[in-house]
This record gives sequence, C-alpha cells and structure tokens, in this order.
Amino acid sequence: MPPAPIVLDSLRRAVIEAGAAGVAASSATAIQCRLPSWEIPALADRLATLGAHCQFLAAADTRATNDDFTLAYVFAPPRLSPAVTVLVPVPAAAPRFASLATRSFAASRFEREIHDLFGLVPLGHPDLRRLALHQYWPEGYHPLRRDTVSRTDFIDTGQPFPFRHVEGEGIFEVTVGPVHAGIIEPGHFRFSVEGETIVNLETRLGFVHKGTEKLFEGLAFDRAPALAERISGDTSVGHVLAYCQAVEALAGCRVPSRASWLRVVLLELERIYNHIGDVGMIVNDTG
Repeated sequence: MPPAPIVLDSLRRAVIEAGAAGVAASSATAIQCRLPSWEIPALADRLATLGAHCQFLAAADTRATNDDFTLAYVFAPPRLSPAVTVLVPVPAAAPRFASLATRSFAASRFEREIHDLFGLVPLGHPDLRRLALHQYWPEGYHPLRRDTVSRTDFIDTGQPFPFRHVEGEGIFEVTVGPVHAGIIEPGHFRFSVEGETIVNLETRLGFVHKGTEKLFEGLAFDRAPALAERISGDTSVGHVLAYCQAVEALAGCRVPSRASWLRVVLLELERIYNHIGDVGMIVNDTG
C-alpha cells in the first residue's frame, strides 16, 4: 500500500514540538516558522519520519536589517505539498550553520552553493569543494554578499578541479565535456568505469554562471520579469511565473481568473514541448 498522505497539521505539530517560533500559515498548504541553526538537524530527522525532506535551501544577505544572514529551508514530501519553510538566522560575526549534508544529498549541494556565494560555512559538511564558482574566482570573494564590489581580476591559474579518483584493477576513467557536440550547455562529466559498470561519476557544472541573482538586486519589480524570462530559454514561463508569484505574495494581491487560466495554458505548452524534447534526446542518445 502507498504511504498515507502527509497532512499539514502533522507538520505543524512537528515544528512546534521542535521548539520553532513564529509558526504561522503562509498559504493554504504551507506553514512558516523560525528556528536556531543548531536545531535544524533534529527537526530534519523529525520531519523525515513524516515523509518530508529538504527540497530547497537558499540564503539571503539580511545584515542591513538584523545583522544576520538568513537561511530558508523548505521541507516537503516529493509532491511538494504540504510544505514547511524554516527561517534560520546566521550571525554575521560567526557565519556558520549546522549542515544537513550527511542526511540529504540535495541539502549538501545547496550548502556548497551557499558556501561559494555567501561565504557561510556549513559545519560538518564532508565535501566543501567549490560548486557554483570555478577555480579562477578569487579566494574569499562571495558575490551575493550585499557589500561585495565587482572585480575583474579573474585569472585561470590552470589548477585542476579536485575530482575524486577511483583506483583498482580494471578501472578506467572516461571524461566527457565540458564542450559537447550537441546544442546544449557545457558540463564536465568524469566517469570511473569497470567494464560496463559506472563505479563513480563526478559532475562539474557552472561553466555559464551569469550572476543572474546579482542582476535582480535593485531591479524594479516591473522590469525584473524580462530578466526572469531570459534565465533559461526552455523554462521562460516557469521562471517568470515564479518571480511574479513571489511579488504577488509580497503585495498580498490576487490575479484575475483569466490570467490564472492563461498561465495554466502557457505552462502546459512549456511542459509538453520539454517532455517531447526529452524523449527525443533519450532516443538520440541511446541510438
């Protein structure tokens, strides 16, 4: 039998029992609360027993208002509803927070990105190699801090990325990329194989990092949709809708029924052509 669906009340009880403050509904299917960083691992374990796991983690530089950075965790089941958003302050004087890397692969990647872009250190993370920023970015340069000044002294020192090397009899290392034959974005894939078995795969992305998040800072809300639409050509509707819904939530406004239906139509068209493209690429890649 499939597991029973998670109900919002179960998540609410879990965060209250964990000692969260400011527990309140943020929508009909989501709640929001605040919790100290060191309490996050225990809460993650508690929510995992209910089937809700870390689906997203982001940081914001909020030092101008409270001398802290802020982390926002989203815990939810695979269908992403109901959800819990947990806001966690990280003191600017001690920019460290408890890691969930050993509990969640997704969280481990989000934490590495936050370490690159904000300089916040996830304590207990077993692998803090760079993720978003490549080797030519200066040490100690964290572009999403509000007080970061633009720099141009980016120099490729030629230092290789510290890929994990798998050793043993019959192990071969096969590298693919970062430039590919197809019209796709670059990515470097290093396969360690034993015959037909892939023993380990190391992936290196971020070759076309454009600083989009930084471009949004200070941009008028009526100009930002044009930027959101251009983040990625195959998800123009999805990205601009996410931005618009965030602004609408902040403003407390509701869109007309006609606009809601038009959004559904556009999203479905985008989903359909992406699925057709994916199926076609699977056929192309598998021969």
